[in-house]
Amino acid sequence: MTVRVRLFADIRERVDEEEVEAEGETVGEVVEDLVARHPSLEERLYNGEELRRHLNLTADGEPAEPETSTEGVEEVAVFPPVSGG
Repeated sequence: MTVRVRLFADIRERVDEEEVEAEGETVGEVVEDLVARHPSLEERLYNGEELRRHLNLTADGEPAEPETSTEGVEEVAVFPPVSGG
């Protein structure tokens, strides 16, 4: 399934686009496809072979886990960890 992927902060800067397309049956597969299409994201999104623990993912605006199905999902968003006070 192809979905729109919105990118934020330094993740967006690495791709030089705010929105791209990627495919996958789960949010995790979408991120894998995103990295396959934009290899510059691999070190930012993965720690070895696993997604970075503090990466924030949403599916149609709702918090999502890598295992979340993309069935019926139009947009996945990928945010770096948020910090501040």
